[in-house]
Amino acid sequence: MGTRLRRSPTLTVSIDGFGQRLPFGSASVFYSENVGVAGGFGGPTDNKTISGTLVVSTLRDLIVIFNPALTKAESLSDRQIERVDVSVFTLGFGAAYRLSPSITIFGGYSFLLQRVGHFSTTQDFDGDQNRVKVGLQFGYPFALHMGK
Repeated sequence: MGTRLRRSPTLTVSIDGFGQRLPFGSASVFYSENVGVAGGFGGPTDNKTISGTLVVSTLRDLIVIFNPALTKAESLSDRQIERVDVSVFTLGFGAAYRLSPSITIFGGYSFLLQRVGHFSTTQDFDGDQNRVKVGLQFGYPFALHMGK
Protein backbone atom coordinates (compact mmCIF):
# COMPACT_ATOMS: atom_id res chain seq x y z
CA MET A 1 0.00 0.00 0.00
CA GLY A 2 1.25 3.44 -0.89
CA THR A 3 1.08 6.68 1.04
CA ARG A 4 -1.78 8.91 0.05
CA LEU A 5 -1.26 12.66 0.25
CA ARG A 6 -4.21 14.95 0.62
CA ARG A 7 -4.31 18.72 0.23
CA SER A 8 -6.87 21.00 1.76
CA PRO A 9 -7.32 24.75 1.53
CA THR A 10 -6.33 26.93 4.45
CA LEU A 11 -7.68 30.34 5.29
CA THR A 12 -6.15 32.60 7.89
CA VAL A 13 -7.65 35.89 8.95
CA SER A 14 -5.96 37.94 11.63
CA ILE A 15 -5.98 41.43 13.01
CA ASP A 16 -2.69 42.18 14.66
CA GLY A 17 -0.92 45.26 15.80
CA PHE A 18 -4.04 47.09 16.93
CA GLY A 19 -2.48 48.89 19.83
CA GLN A 20 -2.92 52.11 21.68
CA ARG A 21 -0.46 54.19 23.67
CA LEU A 22 -1.93 55.20 27.00
CA PRO A 23 -0.74 57.69 29.64
CA PHE A 24 0.37 54.77 31.85
CA GLY A 25 1.67 52.38 29.16
CA SER A 26 0.03 50.62 26.22
CA ALA A 27 -2.78 48.23 25.30
CA SER A 28 -3.21 45.94 22.30
CA VAL A 29 -5.70 43.39 20.96
CA PHE A 30 -5.12 40.39 18.68
CA TYR A 31 -7.72 38.29 16.84
CA SER A 32 -7.08 35.33 14.56
CA GLU A 33 -9.35 32.86 12.81
CA ASN A 34 -8.12 29.99 10.66
CA VAL A 35 -8.91 26.51 9.44
CA GLY A 36 -6.50 23.83 10.54
CA VAL A 37 -6.15 20.89 12.91
CA ALA A 38 -6.65 21.18 16.65
CA GLY A 39 -3.29 20.35 18.16
CA GLY A 40 -3.22 16.72 17.05
CA PHE A 41 -6.82 15.88 18.04
CA GLY A 42 -7.54 15.24 14.35
CA GLY A 43 -9.81 16.49 11.59
CA PRO A 44 -10.26 19.97 10.16
CA THR A 45 -11.23 22.59 12.73
CA ASP A 46 -12.24 26.21 12.89
CA ASN A 47 -9.66 27.81 15.21
CA LYS A 48 -10.32 31.20 16.78
CA THR A 49 -8.04 33.16 19.12
CA ILE A 50 -8.59 36.49 20.80
CA SER A 51 -6.09 38.01 23.19
CA GLY A 52 -5.16 41.30 24.73
CA THR A 53 -2.12 42.79 26.38
CA LEU A 54 -1.93 45.64 28.86
CA VAL A 55 1.51 47.02 29.69
CA VAL A 56 1.91 49.43 32.62
CA SER A 57 5.19 51.30 32.53
CA THR A 58 4.66 54.45 34.57
CA LEU A 59 7.44 53.77 37.05
CA ARG A 60 10.96 54.29 35.79
CA ASP A 61 12.41 50.77 36.03
CA LEU A 62 9.25 48.67 36.59
CA ILE A 63 7.13 47.08 33.86
CA VAL A 64 3.90 45.19 34.61
CA ILE A 65 2.15 43.07 31.96
CA PHE A 66 -1.37 41.58 31.99
CA ASN A 67 -2.45 39.35 29.08
CA PRO A 68 -5.62 37.22 28.86
CA ALA A 69 -6.34 34.98 25.84
CA LEU A 70 -9.15 32.68 24.67
CA THR A 71 -8.66 30.00 22.00
CA LYS A 72 -11.43 27.76 20.62
CA ALA A 73 -11.17 24.84 18.21
CA GLU A 74 -14.37 23.33 16.79
CA SER A 75 -14.82 20.61 14.16
CA LEU A 76 -16.03 21.83 10.79
CA SER A 77 -18.16 18.77 10.03
CA ASP A 78 -20.63 16.80 12.14
CA ARG A 79 -19.66 13.73 10.13
CA GLN A 80 -16.07 13.60 11.43
CA ILE A 81 -15.21 10.40 13.27
CA GLU A 82 -13.11 12.33 15.77
CA ARG A 83 -15.18 15.37 16.80
CA VAL A 84 -13.27 18.25 18.41
CA ASP A 85 -14.68 21.02 20.61
CA VAL A 86 -11.93 22.48 22.83
CA SER A 87 -11.70 25.85 24.61
CA VAL A 88 -8.56 27.14 26.30
CA PHE A 89 -8.43 30.26 28.47
CA THR A 90 -5.11 31.64 29.69
CA LEU A 91 -4.47 34.52 32.03
CA GLY A 92 -0.99 35.88 32.51
CA PHE A 93 0.45 38.47 34.84
CA GLY A 94 4.09 39.46 35.11
CA ALA A 95 6.44 42.15 36.31
CA ALA A 96 10.09 43.03 35.74
CA TYR A 97 12.23 45.50 37.65
CA ARG A 98 15.61 46.67 36.38
CA LEU A 99 18.06 46.75 39.28
CA SER A 100 20.92 48.02 37.11
CA PRO A 101 21.63 48.26 33.36
CA SER A 102 22.69 44.61 33.36
CA ILE A 103 20.49 42.99 36.08
CA THR A 104 16.72 42.52 36.06
CA ILE A 105 14.54 40.68 38.55
CA PHE A 106 11.28 39.27 37.20
CA GLY A 107 8.29 37.28 38.32
CA GLY A 108 5.03 36.12 36.88
CA TYR A 109 1.96 33.97 37.19
CA SER A 110 -0.09 32.27 34.49
CA PHE A 111 -3.30 30.29 34.72
CA LEU A 112 -4.51 27.89 32.04
CA LEU A 113 -8.03 26.44 31.86
CA GLN A 114 -8.77 23.86 29.14
CA ARG A 115 -12.22 22.37 28.61
CA VAL A 116 -13.46 19.80 26.11
CA GLY A 117 -17.04 20.32 24.88
CA HIS A 118 -20.01 17.97 25.26
CA PHE A 119 -20.03 16.93 21.59
CA SER A 120 -16.33 16.16 21.44
CA THR A 121 -15.15 12.56 21.07
CA THR A 122 -11.82 13.39 22.70
CA GLN A 123 -11.85 12.20 26.30
CA ASP A 124 -10.12 13.32 29.51
CA PHE A 125 -8.39 16.40 28.15
CA ASP A 126 -9.78 18.93 30.64
CA GLY A 127 -6.96 20.61 32.44
CA ASP A 128 -6.05 23.41 34.80
CA GLN A 129 -2.54 24.71 35.36
CA ASN A 130 -1.04 27.32 37.64
CA ARG A 131 2.48 28.38 36.76
CA VAL A 132 4.69 30.71 38.78
CA LYS A 133 8.08 31.94 37.63
CA VAL A 134 10.64 34.04 39.44
CA GLY A 135 14.12 34.85 38.29
CA LEU A 136 17.13 37.06 38.04
CA GLN A 137 18.40 37.94 34.57
CA PHE A 138 21.95 39.02 33.82
CA GLY A 139 22.84 40.62 30.52
CA TYR A 140 25.45 42.84 29.00
CA PRO A 141 23.98 46.04 27.53
CA PHE A 142 25.38 46.92 24.14
CA ALA A 143 24.22 49.18 21.33
CA LEU A 144 23.76 48.11 17.75
CA HIS A 145 24.80 50.74 15.25
CA MET A 146 23.00 50.12 12.00
CA GLY A 147 23.73 51.95 8.80
CA LYS A 148 26.88 53.67 7.60
